[in-house]
Amino acid sequence: MLVRKETFPIRLKEDQTFCHRGSNTVGMDPSDQKPFTVADYVIFALLLAASIGIGLYHALSGGRQRTTQEFLLADRSMSCLPISLSLLASFQSAVAIIGVPAEVFAHGTQYWFIGCAYFLGLLIPAHVFIPVLYRLHLSSAYEYLELRFSKAVRICGTLAFIFQTVVYMGVCVYTPAFALNAATGFELWGSVLATGLVCTLYTTMGGLKAVIWTDVFQTVVMFAGQLAVIVVGVQQAGGVSEVWRKVREGNRIAALDLNPDPTERHTFWTLGVGGVFLMLSLYGVNQAQVQRYLSARTEKEAVRSCYMAFPSLQLSLALSCVMGLVMFALYCGEDHSEKLASSSKDAMVIYFVMDMLHGLPGLPGLFVACLFSAALSTISSAFNSLATVTMEDLVKPHFPAMTEARATLLSKAFALSYGLLCMAMAYFTHLMGDSVLQVSARVSPRVVRLIMPANSPVCYHDKPTLSCTSQEDLKTAPVWQLSRGGKVFEIFTGTESSVTTETLETRVMLKNISELWAGEYTCMYQQKFSSINIIHKASAVMDISLLPGVALTMTPAFPHCRNGSTSLKDFLESSSNMLDKSLNKSWTSEAGEGAISLAESYLDSLEYLIQKTNVTRVSKKKNVELAASDCPRGSKCLNTVFNTDVVLVSADPGAVKTAGFKELENYLPNEDETYEPNSMVVSVTTEKKHLDSVEVRINFSLNRPRPHDVDIKCVSWDSATRRWSTEGCEWQGASDEGLCVCKHLSSFAVLMSRYPVNIGGLSELTLVGLSVSVVSLVLTLAIEVIVWSAVLSDHDKVMWCRIFVALKHFCYLAMFFWMLCLSSILLHQAIFTFHAMGRTTSLRFSLVLGYVCPLLIAVITWLSYNNGAEGEYYSKETCWLCYAGLMKGSIHTFVIPIGVIVFFNVFSMVMVIMKLLNRPTTPEKYNEKEKKATVTVMRTVILLTPIFGVTWMFGFAVMLLDLTSGPIVLMVHYAFNLLNTFQGLFILVTTCLADQPQSSLSIGAWRACSSRSTDSRPDSAAPWAAVQPCSVLRHGLAPCSMRIRAVSVCPGGKGTRIVKLMF
Repeated sequence: MLVRKETFPIRLKEDQTFCHRGSNTVGMDPSDQKPFTVADYVIFALLLAASIGIGLYHALSGGRQRTTQEFLLADRSMSCLPISLSLLASFQSAVAIIGVPAEVFAHGTQYWFIGCAYFLGLLIPAHVFIPVLYRLHLSSAYEYLELRFSKAVRICGTLAFIFQTVVYMGVCVYTPAFALNAATGFELWGSVLATGLVCTLYTTMGGLKAVIWTDVFQTVVMFAGQLAVIVVGVQQAGGVSEVWRKVREGNRIAALDLNPDPTERHTFWTLGVGGVFLMLSLYGVNQAQVQRYLSARTEKEAVRSCYMAFPSLQLSLALSCVMGLVMFALYCGEDHSEKLASSSKDAMVIYFVMDMLHGLPGLPGLFVACLFSAALSTISSAFNSLATVTMEDLVKPHFPAMTEARATLLSKAFALSYGLLCMAMAYFTHLMGDSVLQVSARVSPRVVRLIMPANSPVCYHDKPTLSCTSQEDLKTAPVWQLSRGGKVFEIFTGTESSVTTETLETRVMLKNISELWAGEYTCMYQQKFSSINIIHKASAVMDISLLPGVALTMTPAFPHCRNGSTSLKDFLESSSNMLDKSLNKSWTSEAGEGAISLAESYLDSLEYLIQKTNVTRVSKKKNVELAASDCPRGSKCLNTVFNTDVVLVSADPGAVKTAGFKELENYLPNEDETYEPNSMVVSVTTEKKHLDSVEVRINFSLNRPRPHDVDIKCVSWDSATRRWSTEGCEWQGASDEGLCVCKHLSSFAVLMSRYPVNIGGLSELTLVGLSVSVVSLVLTLAIEVIVWSAVLSDHDKVMWCRIFVALKHFCYLAMFFWMLCLSSILLHQAIFTFHAMGRTTSLRFSLVLGYVCPLLIAVITWLSYNNGAEGEYYSKETCWLCYAGLMKGSIHTFVIPIGVIVFFNVFSMVMVIMKLLNRPTTPEKYNEKEKKATVTVMRTVILLTPIFGVTWMFGFAVMLLDLTSGPIVLMVHYAFNLLNTFQGLFILVTTCLADQPQSSLSIGAWRACSSRSTDSRPDSAAPWAAVQPCSVLRHGLAPCSMRIRAVSVCPGGKGTRIVKLMF
């Protein structure tokens, strides 16, 4: 109970609850609550099955791992892309995925500056270590120590590496297993055995090639898991802008710290400079990375893999840091270190993740798979590198005559043995204590539910009952708390309250309602275990309506009321009470035809009384605020009511009084159905009835945010016509959306349109453009079908809306990602002139980039926004993704990838132009061929612009600019509409009509088919001449034409492959 005076003692203590996202915050016991679903277990099982499958595939394909070079060095046949991803995965362990977000959560983004060390940390190995190691044809990094120093140094280095790696592997095996156990209750040692055995199996069966390709697969899983957590976390936090606001207010955005003090936790010198040496130890001489360099086909491939690892490392670091920032924003910046039995905050990352994803089937399993992917890649790399150094540094020097078959078998035995040894080290890690991931508090929803009284606010004569239910028997006594005025009180049974407790339910009945019982109620269960304290709680706010006491007096009568007088205070209090929301039905009652409404009478009366009242300072009540100031001649007079600034400019205003009325805007008559009030009513009066000239500038605080492209009208109340009027008032535009300037005195407000501004003719123009584009695309496909045989040889041949939004999201993304494929291939051909990309490689790259990436984005977006919920994922009015403001809404999962792609495509075209126009420094006059080359390049850029989607840059301007800003915005909308609705026509022109070889093929095919009907000779000559091949100018690359030898496109015709794409 809670009793005033001394009926019983009140326990006052500090609030020890978590600052969480909502008012309903409860807890979960890792051993009881199982957020994992069947989908989660399936995803986790697929990860393990895929890893074993990759190892089994490489064990049965190729040379079947019969030589040490194939088993330990992948037969020196790997390309740069898988090697680069494997370089990332090798040291991106589960410890890093958990530890970096925890570091950012606790100490800010200063750790992010370690990314500066990646430049030199990868540049030096690429140009110093790799050439030396590769040209010496080494298999072990420590073999170089013997060549440079002595055999003893080599053995010492090998033994130190083995000891350090075996100990570290124990932690890497134990950490994700503990995470899975904490999240799902899955058997701890079952997880350890699953991780260790899977790694051991695919490493032993498939060798280094299986390890590398498994790393590639696991890297994708890692990125997907982190992205899922970030997207859902940002949504739960209220959007990117809200996260940014909270992390800035919490001082988690760190600037560059150049403090030379080495005792500081993190500075640029310790991260950016010291990190270089850390990177050199990992990516320069570490055996796991050296083996990957030595597995490359050529030295150039090894160097390229080192370069390609840089963006992957930066992306991984960025995702981990952003995850920590989102975690900080979600927990309101509260420091949880005092609530953890462990000094480490790593455990909070796992619990934060499960809290975010618990209601989204499959995503918890995806993140756990992300942790296990990081662990599997690190552990498998260790197994293979340990087997390599043991074989090459310790065994082979003593048994030089050993056969290749025996050496290979022994290497596999070493890999198997180290796998078993690392699982044993995981057990020793467990024996060292719970310091790895010890937890004292865990918070997640839906275990405890608090049911409040149905009527709110609770009336003074009620005896409300609050009920708290739990889904299971928590085997602990509940605690009821009331938070009021910054203090927390515990509720017991007493004279004013009664607390009853049953197995799954506890209730509080309030017997005597007073103002002391208003506040936030919390029902809390606290479970204490040996190393874990679990808090289950739910909170809600209860308002209380007390017995009203009305006493109206008017002594003395107006206008003799002055500052501080009881009459004036009572008058304002009464006026404010009349505007209370609970009395809205009294205001909206019908006044009868021709009769003045109650709101009009109220406004007229208060304007008159305020003008007559002698007031010189601010008087503020709940719904009415009155401000007054005596302004000297020629000055600007400023009054502020309810955070609304009112500036009056006049030659001699005298005493200026400003009043603000909340809720009154909803009761005054409004005949314009397309506009609705969106601000309080502000009345401005002066002691002088007539002023020569006056300007009133009012900066309104809008009741609701103005959506994009929605118009606003500044209005004043016209007592003669009894309606809102725009005469003499002007809105200052979208840049100052709350600012109104009026040229007279009155009561003012803001009316906002219910609908966005309509652009005349835009819908019709869109239909015309899309029709032309569809016809053009059909013609394009028809032409491609006609000429296809000439360019390839014979052997080389409200539910529907949500579904359509998802399909359009995927299709639009796929379209842009295919544009990215085209620009990437073009950029590759322009820069790496003598390094042709194979057709199979290009096809695989394009399929993954063109379909898999957009599919992942579309699926994660769907899941992140409440499984495609209306109003969150899509808008029913537009049947498209939601836009809720800058960096808010699901539309940004489309806009951001498109922006990156358009930027990259523009960059690609610029690079191609620079490559084609590259000239030596010696001054020479351009000859005719060079001028022709320049014209060809410019023509190419114009033709590639629609294909690469560069015209969509206007789309960003459409999003950012407001239609109410003037005619320039309308021109941007029309330009965007024209350029993109006619994109199908542009594709027809650029790929068929403007392409000379393509058009020649089309015309020739038509003529050949026509002549074939009259000429049946089987050996007829080709109907068109071959196009001239590419040539190289003296000072650079000339524009290349398509080299074609084709004789016929009619049935039975022969042809050869196109070998160059025309620039």
